[in-house]
Amino acid sequence: MIKYIEHMIHHNEFDYETVELVLHSLNKIANDYLRKNDRDSASKFFKEKEFILESLFDPVEIHVVNGKKYISYEGEKHKYHEPFDHFSEVERVSFIKELPTKDLKEFPMEGPKIKGYLNEKICEEFYKMIKNDKFRFIPPRTS
Repeated sequence: MIKYIEHMIHHNEFDYETVELVLHSLNKIANDYLRKNDRDSASKFFKEKEFILESLFDPVEIHVVNGKKYISYEGEKHKYHEPFDHFSEVERVSFIKELPTKDLKEFPMEGPKIKGYLNEKICEEFYKMIKNDKFRFIPPRTS
């Protein structure tokens, strides 16, 4: 499956499964850098993940977990979170007005477990494809 996704990215195409694997991979890569105390590299990959989220998904809710607010995005099979304080004051006010807020004990872990991850080079290629607006989304097949 990973080879198929890499092939799609090389051809500037993606589907829901691809974007979910890229987001999962960017998060894993960033957390790996945090464990190595390389905050600059971790920040870079977290920012790329956030850019992809904001470019491809609409926020659906505000989640409050342990007193901290997050914007929640809903993918095809998974939910994603971005820290509320990463947005401008204008965006935060807009979110508060427009989105429902849910107090949660922990982040929702819905959907099937994502297996494997993509390497940094492939994630960078995907990020640049989205940033340069040079891609073709492949919608799911309907029966």
